[in-house]
Amino acid sequence: MRYVARKAGGWLLMIAVATNATYFPTSWFPDPRSNNQELRPARSEEQIARSLARYNLGPGAPLVRRWRNWLTAGGRWRGGAAGRVATAGARSW
Repeated sequence: MRYVARKAGGWLLMIAVATNATYFPTSWFPDPRSNNQELRPARSEEQIARSLARYNLGPGAPLVRRWRNWLTAGGRWRGGAAGRVATAGARSW
């Protein structure tokens, strides 16, 4: 039993380290503004900034604060907060 608990703890630690190690590079490179700029009708910069701030993706938010919010989001997960995806899922049921 001790062996299994030690192995499970090692795997959980490895998953946590790998997940956190991939968070930083993936948050540095993509530009979430580009998804909103291609919408038709075109959105203003203020509308884009408001929609990104709602999901903590605004360029003014420090990376460490976004990371902390991302870590603690497990307890308050909103079940797919993306507008189009959530409404498409609701319509399919």
